[in-house]
Amino acid sequence: MRKKRGAGPSIPADFIRLYHEFNEGEISMNKFLKFARSGSIYGFFAISCLFTAFLSTCNPFICTQSAYANESSDEIFSAGQRGFELEEVLPHNELLFTQGLSYFEGRLFESSGLYGLSCLSSRILYSTRPVQSISLDPDVFAEGCTVLGDKLYLLTWKKHELQIRDRESLRLLETRRYAGAGWGLTTDGRSFWQSNGSDSLFQRDIENFRIKKRLRVTDGGKPVRLLNELEWAEGVILANVWRSDRIAGIDPESGRVLFWLNIGDFVREESARGGGVANGIAWNEKDGIVYVTGKRWKNVYAIKMDDE
Repeated sequence: MRKKRGAGPSIPADFIRLYHEFNEGEISMNKFLKFARSGSIYGFFAISCLFTAFLSTCNPFICTQSAYANESSDEIFSAGQRGFELEEVLPHNELLFTQGLSYFEGRLFESSGLYGLSCLSSRILYSTRPVQSISLDPDVFAEGCTVLGDKLYLLTWKKHELQIRDRESLRLLETRRYAGAGWGLTTDGRSFWQSNGSDSLFQRDIENFRIKKRLRVTDGGKPVRLLNELEWAEGVILANVWRSDRIAGIDPESGRVLFWLNIGDFVREESARGGGVANGIAWNEKDGIVYVTGKRWKNVYAIKMDDE
C-alpha cells in the first residue's frame, strides 16, 4: 500500500519518542500538537497528555521551576559575559538526543538519551559516521559522559549507576552505584564532577565515585539551578543550564559563576530547524577549542573563548 501524502510519523515508535521529549520539555508544544491532530488513536492520546500537562501546572513547584528555566539570563544572573569567536561549524547527527559530549585525541565521544533509544558513540570531528557505536539496554536513560585515560564513564538518569567502559570498544567493564539522579559528568583528572539538575555540583572520588565535596553554585548570591552537562576547561567547570542559552563558567573552589557564554545565536538557529535544548560541551585543550551542541542539533559549534 502506498503511503498517503503528508502522513505523520510512524506509530507507535515515533509517538513514544515524541512523548518522552515533550514530557522532558525538549520539544515545543507546536510540534507535539501537530502530531496530536493526526487523527489517529495515538493523536487522541497525545491530546490527553497535553491536558494532563496543563493540569500539572497547578502544582506550584512545577510552575516555579518552569518559569525560572525560561527566564532571561540577563534578568537572573550578574556575572559578566565572556566573549568568544566561532572557529568552525562541524556536522552533528540530528538523531542524537545529546546528553554528554567529550573530546579525546581528535574524536568526540557522545551519549544520547531516552529510554529504549539510548546509545554511545565515538567519531572523528568532521564526520557524523561513528568510529564505534553501541545501543544501551532499554531500561537505561543515558546521561553525561566523560573520558579519563583508557576508559569512558557514563551516568544514567534514574538507574543510580555509573557505567565504566573501555574507551575504544565502549564495552562495559564495571559499574558503580550512587544515590540520586545523574545529569552531567566531567573530570579534572583527579576527581569527577557531577550534576543532578539542582544548584549543586558533586566532586566525586575517581576510584569509588563517593562524594568528596558538595559545591553550591551561585551568581550574584543567587542559586543557579538546573545545572546540566559539564566540562572542565581552563581550570573552571563549564555547565549548560537546562533550557537556557547560557553556559556558566564556575569556580570549582567557591562555586561562584565567573562568567557566562551566550550561545543564544546557536540555540535560535537550531531551534528553527526543530532542534532541542543546548546540551553538550567538550574541551580540546591542545587547540583551546570548546565544542558545543544540543539535542537533535544539526551542528557542533567550535568556539574559542576570549582571554579574560
